[in-house]
Amino acid sequence: MKTEGLFCWTASGGIPLSQYPKMSRITKGTNGQKYSLDFSKPSLLYYPATESDYPADSTIYSRFWRAYMNELISSDTRVMTCNVRITAAEFANWKFNTFVKIEDTLWHVNKIADFDPLKQQSTKVELIRVKDINAYISGQNL
Repeated sequence: MKTEGLFCWTASGGIPLSQYPKMSRITKGTNGQKYSLDFSKPSLLYYPATESDYPADSTIYSRFWRAYMNELISSDTRVMTCNVRITAAEFANWKFNTFVKIEDTLWHVNKIADFDPLKQQSTKVELIRVKDINAYISGQNL
């Protein structure tokens, strides 16, 4: 079996590699910014790390979750529970990432309780007020 000249790895452009690619939790973006695949800065590392390895807003939490979590745990967060009539078709097509506007206020549906598609009755719905829509939608496109 001839293996000379064959490579196990190829780069994204089809370029053959003669060495294993580097695997790391920290990577550089196309703009030179460092990004971390960690949820937060590790408290214990097996190698010396510098502050430049974990710049501000480089972790997954800070990039995609911080604004959303701050919105949910804020003292200004409001939760409203109300009864709403939902048809079986509306429930079947419902997506929990849609927003509901009630009297000029934007709400996010957190929970739909005890829905029965066979009965024409209202069901209990829990809504969370949206203060900053960017906290919900920023970071959606990677």
